[in-house]
Amino acid sequence: MARPLRMEAAGIPCHLMIRGNNRENVFIDTDCFNRYMEILKGYKERFGYKLYCYCLILNHIHLLMEASEKALVSKIMQCVNTSFTMYYNKKFGRTGHVFEGRYKSKIIKDDRYLLGVSRYIHRNPLKHGLCQDPRDYKYSSIKSYLPSSMDDGLVDATFILKMLNDDIDMAKKEYEALLMDCS
Repeated sequence: MARPLRMEAAGIPCHLMIRGNNRENVFIDTDCFNRYMEILKGYKERFGYKLYCYCLILNHIHLLMEASEKALVSKIMQCVNTSFTMYYNKKFGRTGHVFEGRYKSKIIKDDRYLLGVSRYIHRNPLKHGLCQDPRDYKYSSIKSYLPSSMDDGLVDATFILKMLNDDIDMAKKEYEALLMDCS
């Protein structure tokens, strides 16, 4: 039986999750984390998609993105994950899949849900015991959402921040408070 077609369209945010094959760690060292980020940035420049949030955990990835007219999410993910798989297999002298099956995707239907998914993605390292404070996790987009952060050219944080406040500096403070709220 054929796999069901994905619901996707340009201009609609999606929460994407992909896991390492057999739930194994994909990000073995700093170079692996950095290479995945470089690949994301390269394809962002090529396809013009919006990346609202990301978090790279040892054995899985969360992305909150919006496809562009140039490429749908499926094309973007195919390019990103194929490029990373080629790098990974060459680096570690192996062959085969790095990621487990198809990525999972969930269309974001409203702003409140978008804000909640963003918070969930940024708090994910806490859930997996990788840090005590999500603001300290190096391999997520959280720094783009915090006061006195700089634009790294990868993350499009303004759209989500403006849901909280039109004043971006105030919005960053409000986002930080939302992030740290344990309820």
